Amino acid sequence: METPMPSIRIALVDDEPDFRQPVARYLRKRGMAVHEVGSVEELQPLLSEFAPNIILLDVGLPGESGLNAVKRLREESKAGIFANL
Repeated sequence: METPMPSIRIALVDDEPDFRQPVARYLRKRGMAVHEVGSVEELQPLLSEFAPNIILLDVGLPGESGLNAVKRLREESKAGIFANL
């Protein structure tokens, strides 16, 4: 029998593994599916493959500005976005 996919899928975007990994571990222990990435650029493939319900986004990322990413992600994804300032 297949294991059902958790109903809550979270994309956690933060360039600091010391922050990202414990948060992801906490959410997984509560039954959520979590994919961790270190940049907005790494997030792009997840939008269609993983289809997150929620995107937790650090706005102080290297590369694309987190605030610009929020604007763009609102147009590209139906996921709820929580931007950490």
